[in-house]
Amino acid sequence: LVGLELCAVWLRQGKNERAARLAGEMRETFQRLSQPVEAQTALAFLVAASNLGFASVPIVEHTRDFLQQLREDPELKFSAPAFR
Repeated sequence: LVGLELCAVWLRQGKNERAARLAGEMRETFQRLSQPVEAQTALAFLVAASNLGFASVPIVEHTRDFLQQLREDPELKFSAPAFR
């Protein structure tokens, strides 16, 4: 979760490449540690958003909030945030 906070800080500072790189590293770590599939899916979405250039603080916050909720409810399914 701290990594996601750092991603949000870097996005606010316009350091999108750094945020994207960190998101990718977090995803790899989650895969290597066999974290729940839904957690990996949430990070994969963030990585894809970063790679496509539309990562944003709200997307990072959505991912963070989901990961926090997943701790309490391991059956929870990830859904991408609605875009406007």
